[in-house]
Amino acid sequence: PPTNTQSPPHQSNFVPTPYALKLMQSVAAAIANNEPILLSGETGCGKTTIVQHIANLTSRNLIVQNLSLQTDSSDLLGGYRPL
Repeated sequence: PPTNTQSPPHQSNFVPTPYALKLMQSVAAAIANNEPILLSGETGCGKTTIVQHIANLTSRNLIVQNLSLQTDSSDLLGGYRPL
């Protein structure tokens, strides 16, 4: 899958709606407890924006993995492919 390494943006267009703040709190709690996170949802619902905003607030680099229904474990872990 495509991988993007992104530096946190200097200016954010983040809008702190109640839904966004609740999701941000859940994601931040998982990060603080060093737990893995899988965000799923419809395109454009704010998954990437929330994580970008948290990375911006904490001055952390962000690596984005774009997954789809066609993504399987070998895409993430590697594997042998016939030549």
